[in-house]
Amino acid sequence: MNTQLTAPQQQTGATLLIALMVLFVMSMLGVSAISDSSMQFRMASNKQQKIVSLLNAEAGLKQAETYLNNTIQDGSSLRLFNGSNSGLYAAVRLDNRILQSRYAIDSFTNKNLYQASHWRDNNSVRYQSQTNSGRYFIEYLGDQNEATAVAQDTTQKRLPNRVHIFRIVAIGWGQDAKVYSIAQSTFSIK
Repeated sequence: MNTQLTAPQQQTGATLLIALMVLFVMSMLGVSAISDSSMQFRMASNKQQKIVSLLNAEAGLKQAETYLNNTIQDGSSLRLFNGSNSGLYAAVRLDNRILQSRYAIDSFTNKNLYQASHWRDNNSVRYQSQTNSGRYFIEYLGDQNEATAVAQDTTQKRLPNRVHIFRIVAIGWGQDAKVYSIAQSTFSIK
């Protein structure tokens, strides 16, 4: 048997280099996909928080409307809106016996409603909703016929032909206290 031995040839390692490059590219694509997925999850979570905070603000508007429907029975009920009752203000002055003008915005630090930490017990009413809590205030804006309001006796038991208008502003938070929404509505009672 005649076996001839040959010397091994020099290998350049090109196959190994190409395989490592393909592995590196695949790893970068995987990391990018995971990063993208994580970003989409955070965006969806933030959107959910914003929706929850808006629902809580809407719940505050509803609770304030219920309060008005249950409280405003006659003209003397308007005396509550004198600024000394937390969250109840008057933006108009009917006469010295009934209302002292005090605007809601004056009770907020730097007159800033858009800073969630400025909503406190001394300027708003706390409410509980199904998912979280929030705050609201009510501002009496006057009646539809403000010119004749002073001439009428507002202490009578009924409020004939007078539509009283209120502005309600509510803030609701998401599960994260940094996420909040502010909602406003105008409400009238005849």
